[in-house]
Amino acid sequence: MHKDRLTCPSNRIREVLARLRRAYEGAPSTLATGEGDHARRLVLVRGSNTEPILRVVAEAPSEQAATRLLTTVRSQVTNWIDAR
Repeated sequence: MHKDRLTCPSNRIREVLARLRRAYEGAPSTLATGEGDHARRLVLVRGSNTEPILRVVAEAPSEQAATRLLTTVRSQVTNWIDAR
């Protein structure tokens, strides 16, 4: 498991999370059947209620896989936060 937090203006959190949902619309949900390699991977991105940040948590069978997941999602989210 790897965790990170990204600074995001509070008024942009909903927009960034909406873009993330659209980008991964066809991805397996957390209610996966447990079959296949992707069913054992999870990325959680949520806005804080008390700070202007997004928390990102990635879980995978190996440290390397969790790092790749976190890096990929963090890069996308950072681009959306920076986009005006």
